[in-house]
Amino acid sequence: MSSAMPNEQPRVEDDLHAEEARQAAHREEMDCMDIERDQLESRNTIYGAALSQIMAAFLKMDQAQKARDEDHDLQASEHLRSAAHGMFSIALLRSEAGSLTGRSVV
Repeated sequence: MSSAMPNEQPRVEDDLHAEEARQAAHREEMDCMDIERDQLESRNTIYGAALSQIMAAFLKMDQAQKARDEDHDLQASEHLRSAAHGMFSIALLRSEAGSLTGRSVV
């Protein structure tokens, strides 16, 4: 009977090591998922801001067209300048979103 005990000891240790390895792998997987979730939340925030800028730029272009139709060239010019600034902001936001993913956003 005493000969069975030494064989049991390594098996228990192997089981403990296997469980520790599974737990470590699970923690690593959870850490990766947390990082991916944070990146997704950041991209969603950036895309939300870009969408807001797009809507504002289209509104300014519409206002510029109306001002031009009413022969208010200076006002139309200001609206177009504002729309162009909005489009530039969108490009910056897209670039920032690309840096989060490590790839170019076209």
